Amino acid sequence: MTLKRFSAFAVGMLFCAQLTQAATNKGTDEPLNKESKTLLSSLDTASSSLQTHDPSWYLSPQNIVKQLDTLQKAVPLTYNSYVQSYIDAYTSTRYKNHLSKMNALAQYYFPIYEKAFAEANVPQEIKYLSIIESALNPHAVSRVGATGPWQFMFATAKAFNLNIDNYVDERKDPYAATYAAAAYLKDAYNDFGDWQLAIASYNCGKGNVARAIQRSGLSKPDFWSIRKYLPQETRNYVPAFIAMTYVLSNSEALGITSPSENFAANIEGTDVILIDKFVPLSG
Repeated sequence: MTLKRFSAFAVGMLFCAQLTQAATNKGTDEPLNKESKTLLSSLDTASSSLQTHDPSWYLSPQNIVKQLDTLQKAVPLTYNSYVQSYIDAYTSTRYKNHLSKMNALAQYYFPIYEKAFAEANVPQEIKYLSIIESALNPHAVSRVGATGPWQFMFATAKAFNLNIDNYVDERKDPYAATYAAAAYLKDAYNDFGDWQLAIASYNCGKGNVARAIQRSGLSKPDFWSIRKYLPQETRNYVPAFIAMTYVLSNSEALGITSPSENFAANIEGTDVILIDKFVPLSG
């Protein structure tokens, strides 16, 4: 708490004490007058404002739970120690510059994701998964060859009708790849009936999730009940997604600012064209 906030809080407490004493002197059954009520209401509003503009308010467990409940729509945004550890990492000083860049890139990529997800009836909040996958880098290639903003492996890309040949790799196309990701996620949800399990399968494959469910012996499992049976990377995948959703949804309050340059505005006026022959870009 800064000195300024402490001073405001102290003044507020002093006014409250004075008003309470005044009410006591008049008799406990006599209500406060209109002016006193207005002052108390103003102090309550000021106190709330101080809280919600303080980044530490958003990092206390009880308020993280409240905020996740507010954000939660179709995908359960569970809070536990695994999620907290990622929130701690994402809000650390060394990570804030990275998330600032993600905020800027999201101005361009998220509208593409939102449109594709709306058409496929996939929850909008899953757009944050692409940050976990590729840091919104369409040219990202993992150590095992997963490529593009949604990190498709070759076989999975082919299964979801992405074109890969000597001329083009649609895994790097944010439009085509997002529609393919939406199709995969909806297909996985239809198989498992749970969005967290669908998200987990995006990391390790539906086969690994099915085997984890079988090993658990549960008829209606959720991610957390089969977590210990999943590959190590997948165990942390859903907590990382929930934490990223929380942090970037509250980025301004947490002091994660976007660069002053508007990335989306810089590409206005661009268009998509189809070509059917080699086109040199050398000029």
